[in-house]
Amino acid sequence: MPAARKRPVEEIQLDSADQQARVPEEARPRFVTDKKAEDPAEVFAEVPFRGSYYRLNNNRNFFVSMEYSAAFSEDGDDELQLAATYHLLEDIVHPSSWSAFTSVLRKARDLEPTELVLFVNGAIEALTARPTKADGTSSATA
Repeated sequence: MPAARKRPVEEIQLDSADQQARVPEEARPRFVTDKKAEDPAEVFAEVPFRGSYYRLNNNRNFFVSMEYSAAFSEDGDDELQLAATYHLLEDIVHPSSWSAFTSVLRKARDLEPTELVLFVNGAIEALTARPTKADGTSSATA
């Protein structure tokens, strides 16, 4: 009998989420194990955009997310919102995928803002699916 594929905990976590509240199927992330990484068990997320998947950055700057949120909580400064969106994308897309991702964006003359919103929402879904690491101070509950 073949060994069952071990599923990343992120996939399991998303399976238990309210499926109606998740991003649409076409924007959902997938989780992949990097066999070339120092830690072969390291899992990273990829999010689709215009037919390709782009790796997400596991080492993000939380402040960039705060700036993005602040830019959209204010009344309609389009330039500020565009800059915040650019910086957020630059932060969440892994450097190994950044060049390919921006190449697709530059060629996309018909790009709709909703496409980027779906990509960002898929990335947020992937990043929030990651369980927090136990700090060793909590005890198990029965």
